[in-house]
Amino acid sequence: MVPLPSLSIRSESGKNGGRISVGLLMLFAWGAPSCSSGTNQVSAFDPDDPRRGQLTDSRREDPASARKPSANLEGGQIWLQGAVPSPFSGSVPVSDTEFVDQQTKAGLQWLRARSVESSLGSMAQLAVPAGPHSIGATVTLKFLLANRFPRELEVLSPPEGMMVEIHWVLRKWNPYGGVEVLERTAVARMEGPFALAPGESLEESTSFALEPQGGSANLWEVRLQAQIRCDGVRMGEHELPVQQIRFEPVLFPALPPGWEDLQERPLERLAQALALATPQVDPHLLPCLVLAPENSRNEAMAMLMEALRQAPAEHRVAAICTGLRWLSGETMGNEPAAWQEWWGRRTMPR
Repeated sequence: MVPLPSLSIRSESGKNGGRISVGLLMLFAWGAPSCSSGTNQVSAFDPDDPRRGQLTDSRREDPASARKPSANLEGGQIWLQGAVPSPFSGSVPVSDTEFVDQQTKAGLQWLRARSVESSLGSMAQLAVPAGPHSIGATVTLKFLLANRFPRELEVLSPPEGMMVEIHWVLRKWNPYGGVEVLERTAVARMEGPFALAPGESLEESTSFALEPQGGSANLWEVRLQAQIRCDGVRMGEHELPVQQIRFEPVLFPALPPGWEDLQERPLERLAQALALATPQVDPHLLPCLVLAPENSRNEAMAMLMEALRQAPAEHRVAAICTGLRWLSGETMGNEPAAWQEWWGRRTMPR
């Protein structure tokens, strides 16, 4: 991955109403290949780290974290490492009653941690300004975390800071049918810990550029996912081994500059483009479909099917079939007969 300049991220709300200032060192570039594999990431936080450029486990353990409970399958049963001794480990024996009591408490704590982790996922969201956005523009990405628990929530951090991972999936639609799928992962370090009172929200933001990187795509579908890898959470007197906070993904389109001219009357502009035989208007079809209101998609599809019957050349057939694939989610190619058969089944009276 190519290191990018450090980004400053500020919180709009923090513990006791204060501001939390955190810094993220982004290690992401569209032109760099993704190097994520499970939990492995390139170790590139410290330029003096001899492991820089090697694949290492991003969840490096210190002696304190090594003592935290974790699940382990041993002897056909699940034991919680670090919580209580396993009968298979040759540890100091305890009575059956004590052992069962310890295992029960540790198991309940582990289950509660998974429940809290799941609840945090529903409280954490990513957000971008209402789109579409222009290819080549800079977009603001917000991280929103609301504490809906009835007590204070403190997110704990390992000594080296929390890790933030942002995963991108980009689908680039060519006007004549090709779809290129790119996946990238951005890794950052976030200072911590931080705490939120009941009902309090944390809002942080950063920005990124939708760099064109060449090509002839006239529609980008961008999907973003993110997670914070932490060292547990504390709620009241209870500390739980929560390992990550997953943010709800966000999906948005990006169009070539100038799409604003099509936004006011997209179906009218679509009809005008379909009436012209020149290939110069083919790239306008997909943006018109993206900009069309949701409740007019069937009308747009009927317009495409009618134009497909009268397509003047192969380039128009390919452009129309691309639009049909995007609207319908079907995977048929540039075969007018197959689309006509599909449309007949779809519109058949029942």
